[in-house]
Amino acid sequence: MNKLAQKNIYLFTVLFLGIFLRIFISKQGYNYDFPSYRIYTDLFQNGEDFYITGRYNYAPVWINILAFLDSLPSFDLNSFDSLRIKVVSFLSLIDIFIFLILNRLHSFKVAILFYNPSLNSWGFF
Repeated sequence: MNKLAQKNIYLFTVLFLGIFLRIFISKQGYNYDFPSYRIYTDLFQNGEDFYITGRYNYAPVWINILAFLDSLPSFDLNSFDSLRIKVVSFLSLIDIFIFLILNRLHSFKVAILFYNPSLNSWGFF
C-alpha cells in the first residue's frame, strides 16, 4: 500500500472515530448553552430583544446562525432536540473543516486534536 493510500485510511479512521465519539457523547446530555440557544432563537424569531435574558454572551452573528439552523427542516422531534441536533451537526462540520486544514498544514500528527473535547466548540464538557 502506498503512503497516500495509508494516510487516507488513517484520515478517514480518525474522522469516523471522532464523529462517532461526538455523537456518543452528545447522547449523554448537554450543558447550559443549549436551553439558552432555544430561548434566544425563539425571542429573535419573534422580533423580541434576546439580550434581555442577560444570558446572551456570544457574537451577534451567532443568533443569525441559530435562526438559520432552526429554520431548516426538522427531524420530527420537539423544537429543543431538533435545534440541538442541528447545532451539534453544524459545529461538527466546522470541527472537521478545522481538522482538515490543520492536517494539511501541519501533518497527520494534529489528528489527536480532533479528539480533544476542550478544543471543540460543542460545550459538552
